[in-house]
Amino acid sequence: MIDKFFYPVHTTVSEEKRRFSSAAVLHGRSFPDISKFTIAIFGVYDHRLGGAEQPGAEEAFAPIRNELYQLYYKFPELSVTDLGNIIPGESPEDTLSAVSTVVNELASQGVISVILGNHQLAGLGQYSGFDGLSKFTEITVFDKAVSIHDQDLVYRIVSHEPNHLFNLNHLGHQTPFCDDEALGAFEKMYF
Repeated sequence: MIDKFFYPVHTTVSEEKRRFSSAAVLHGRSFPDISKFTIAIFGVYDHRLGGAEQPGAEEAFAPIRNELYQLYYKFPELSVTDLGNIIPGESPEDTLSAVSTVVNELASQGVISVILGNHQLAGLGQYSGFDGLSKFTEITVFDKAVSIHDQDLVYRIVSHEPNHLFNLNHLGHQTPFCDDEALGAFEKMYF
């Protein structure tokens, strides 16, 4: 069971200000039955992957969740759960393996995973979670930069074996952070 991989959700949003979180089931005292949901949100924070320092893996993304939970939820046909944050493994590779295991379990039950991460490599764990499940996978990346260097997420996904990438969408990129070579490569691959 994937519940062993997670810290519960921590939030400071008061009951009267909760809008989104009143529609979502949060992992608190007990772990939710994931088979009942369409979307599962979870955080991946491992300081060894890089990225901005935060208080720690257990409390990471609390500011994001506090803002998210105050938004109005406009999609009643979608059931959402917040599973909390992945407990970091003994190594960064163990953390990415846990992400892969969780995504694989969620996907096998038809649940879409949405990851809050401190480093783009969390997406590599997410992508590898589809190994053996689907002939084709569509990935959406939210990042300020499009990059195709060998240490970046997009390069690793495109060169991943086995390759089951059908389409890759990149949202939120800002032109000053993107090199022309990467943008040109995306166009040539019809992404």
